[in-house]
Amino acid sequence: MEVIPAGPARRQWSAEAKARIVAASFEPGSNIAEIARTHDLVPQQLYAWRHDSLRAQRLAHEPLNFVPAIVDDPVSSLFSAF
Repeated sequence: MEVIPAGPARRQWSAEAKARIVAASFEPGSNIAEIARTHDLVPQQLYAWRHDSLRAQRLAHEPLNFVPAIVDDPVSSLFSAF
């Protein structure tokens, strides 16, 4: 019996490889389609990586905000009613 795969296996890209490709796409005068073709990607994938990169940069510069938490002790509030 011959097993025919449904399609090409999904590639796993290292964070360094993604960062390098995304950085090249942000260089002045770069062509997204050409960079994607060079790395055997579809342009949509490169645009998604760029979007994720910009979002991560934006989140990295936002200060963390904490919300105060109020802990109510149900046992003591139960006995205080008597």
